[in-house]
Amino acid sequence: MAELRDKVTYAESPPRLVERSKASLATVADSMLAEVKHAFATGSLGALTRPPGALENFAIPQDSWASVHFPERAFLSEKIVPGHGGYWDGLVGRTPFVRRTQFEAWLAEKVARRTDPHASPSPAHQALIDHLLGLALDGLLPSTEIERIARQWRLSPFESNPPAEKFDAVKLPRWTLCMAVSWIVWRTSEGARAAMDQYRSHCWRWVRCRRTIDLGSERFEVDGEELITLPPLNLTLLELADSEVTNADELETLKKMSISAAREELWQSLGQGEFSARALDADERVSEIPAREWEHLKLASDRNGADYLVFAHAPLRTAYSKVTVSSTAVRDRWPGQSRSPRKTDEQIKSTQLASRRIVFAVDDKARRILFDDGPELQGRGFELFFRLALQFRADLNSGVDRSNYGFVASRALAQDLQTLDENLRQRVMRARQSMQQQFEALAGYALDEEDIIQSSNWKGYRLNPYLLETGLQQLGRSTQTSRQKVKTSRLLVGAQTIQG
Repeated sequence: MAELRDKVTYAESPPRLVERSKASLATVADSMLAEVKHAFATGSLGALTRPPGALENFAIPQDSWASVHFPERAFLSEKIVPGHGGYWDGLVGRTPFVRRTQFEAWLAEKVARRTDPHASPSPAHQALIDHLLGLALDGLLPSTEIERIARQWRLSPFESNPPAEKFDAVKLPRWTLCMAVSWIVWRTSEGARAAMDQYRSHCWRWVRCRRTIDLGSERFEVDGEELITLPPLNLTLLELADSEVTNADELETLKKMSISAAREELWQSLGQGEFSARALDADERVSEIPAREWEHLKLASDRNGADYLVFAHAPLRTAYSKVTVSSTAVRDRWPGQSRSPRKTDEQIKSTQLASRRIVFAVDDKARRILFDDGPELQGRGFELFFRLALQFRADLNSGVDRSNYGFVASRALAQDLQTLDENLRQRVMRARQSMQQQFEALAGYALDEEDIIQSSNWKGYRLNPYLLETGLQQLGRSTQTSRQKVKTSRLLVGAQTIQG
């Protein structure tokens, strides 16, 4: 609680807003004290004392936690003070304690519940979430700091995506025009899924907001950040986002074509009758759009962001709405990229331990990540890997179990790398592709996409905990040999180190 209290300075904040924030923090503290008290009152934890000169510990009766006055004070003072009444009057001056092993087991269960997306939050957990969201909404703390506090308190990241396996675009029989174009551009299930309205409605993002707060006698404007779900995506917004991308070179290796080109190809295929589209016509009847009409149809979007079609000669009248195409037909016309199956955490762990460990070294001066088998990362690839390596080193030095190595939240990582949130995933994909190509060419080793950089929809990104970092001199090769190997790999398979 001290950190939450000290983090917020309330500089130039309206007094009523300060009062409301402090009251929210007090609710968090009270809820946490009540939760710990409940653990002792129900026997989940046992409190002990040892009188001066005694050789044995004495248990504080479980039922006394419900009968004495304000037992929570025992958590705020080193010794029991007068005024509790009942059994505790005989404990004045003693220091209550709990067995460490028992407390750690209880705490581990609480932490596991906090990070379980299916578990209902406890009152203390919910109070903390509400308080953090309120700090961001009222402009008292930036969302990056909120996410850092959440990681420290072992909360699930606020900015997050749902489990990808629950939204498999390939399994849908029909796609919207936006999903179809996304597939044509990226040729991956991830690309189509990113345009799914159902998926986007479960993706949470921080956005800046300005709102008017009315506290009775006071009314003022506040600039803050709000956590919202992604709105539906239409083709107009998709093309606009494509035109505003500043790191186009970074995305080029992943895209088969531009969004506008993909849209033109889709229109052409529909116009040539290669497959058909289904929609609601002007009379709200489900119908197949005749192939001959596509050359006369133009794209439009309504105030809710939904795509619809109009005839060029009648742009103010809706011709077709809720347009869909067969997902199978789209994938047959534009085959997807082949990708190796994703390994589970246990498969990754057993593979790395049983067969080999990938060894790397960081060349700070040359800003390169060097691998024992020859591959290397430079430029933005170096920046991405190095940022994740900082978390990797911190967990290694602190003795954290490898299965519990921390992830770097997507938003925090994007901010550290000074890139757009929506571009971060493409940067990771490009780094993975570069390493896969180089390892195959130089070591004859087929990397899985999670062998070096791992990702979690809820947590972010991290280095595989079973990587091994060593010094440059211990890497087992010279810098000159490294450069020659990478140069050869480019000639053989076109592998590219990341230059940004």
